[in-house]
Amino acid sequence: IMQRILNPLLSRSNSRKMRLGDIAYRLQQVVQKTTGKSHEIFMGKGDMITSSHQMSETSHCRVRVGDYYTMSYETPVQYNINDVAAEKIMSNIDFGENLGGSGYEGQLPFPRYDQIYTPNDQLYYPADRFAYPPVEQQPYYPPAPIVPVVPLECFSGDLIVETVDGPKRMADLKTGDEVLSVQENMIIFSPIIMFLHRDEDQMAELNVITTANGDSVKLTNEHLIYVTNCDPRSPLRLVRAQEVTTDHCLMAARAPVRKLTIDRVTNVTKTHERGIYAPLTSTGDIIVNDVYSSCHSNLAARTIQQFFFGVYRSIHRSLSFIMPEEGALPLGVGYLLSSFDVFIPTK
Repeated sequence: IMQRILNPLLSRSNSRKMRLGDIAYRLQQVVQKTTGKSHEIFMGKGDMITSSHQMSETSHCRVRVGDYYTMSYETPVQYNINDVAAEKIMSNIDFGENLGGSGYEGQLPFPRYDQIYTPNDQLYYPADRFAYPPVEQQPYYPPAPIVPVVPLECFSGDLIVETVDGPKRMADLKTGDEVLSVQENMIIFSPIIMFLHRDEDQMAELNVITTANGDSVKLTNEHLIYVTNCDPRSPLRLVRAQEVTTDHCLMAARAPVRKLTIDRVTNVTKTHERGIYAPLTSTGDIIVNDVYSSCHSNLAARTIQQFFFGVYRSIHRSLSFIMPEEGALPLGVGYLLSSFDVFIPTK
């Protein structure tokens, strides 16, 4: 089709009389009527290369006739070539260009991207043209500042902690409450000296770790928890909650004996809940839902963290008249805490 149509149109005698856009228009009409599909035509003296995952081998053609390269391809989104009004617009879209077609009677050039209009300018089109509504200028809103996120090492608020006054939910604990903990293999009550994190509105991803005896704890990814290899002779070690698997055993301390026993992990899943809490005891450990856990996130920095927060708590108490008793750590203290993970190895 292309050779048959283009050869006479691009002959030297004709090409000087016809605009290149009109030749492309004539070819487009013949190709579309022959194939029944909408096509686009590119013509020029420069060669062209195309690459598209939307083209099949039979949906496009490129030839050279005389001095001109011509390419025809099916439009990826087909439109109705029998719609006279739409076809009139689409086939004359190059009108107004240097090499564009002659257009139809009364046609106005399409607005160019480099034309500048004042807000009072109005563009008028013939009734059979598509009118383009003006684009409303949207107000500019500067992006929100980017605040670095400090990794969270917390428990969920619904876990149960044994205190000297009886069991309490994690969310109900307060500074000064004495909670069940471990010191030198002895189960004791240890006071909560402060909260590293306490935010009832914070959403967090939690690891739900369940044992064979039905005990279950929910901790954020970075929180440390005591595990063994399930061999009574294997030593305790601290791992991040996200590293716990069913090959591990936790240490449980159930009432009324309150003696540490091995309890195999049977399931580890993920959940998302609102509310995070990280109490810090004087021993640095805590028993939650009868499971022995740490209050920290960095094993190597555990002693340093414990000393640091002991000093911080003393300062906090002396300034209690201007500092709240409960709540999350001040922003600078939180970043100082996270710096332990940067400068001190985690293992």
